Amino acid sequence: MAWKEKKYKIVQLKHGIEHPFEILPGEFDMEEDAIKYLKEFNPDRHSQFMIVPILIFTPNN
Repeated sequence: MAWKEKKYKIVQLKHGIEHPFEILPGEFDMEEDAIKYLKEFNPDRHSQFMIVPILIFTPNN
């Protein structure tokens, strides 16, 4: 497999056992864009988020 591209997703941490996190819609090309989005989104200060890199692979043909 060959590494094709890297994107970033934002994950909101929750406090439940059955649903410990929620993946927010959208993806970002750069980590800085995800941080900027979170600042504009302006969540309440008790919310916790992770910015997660997603590596997209394709088969070598």
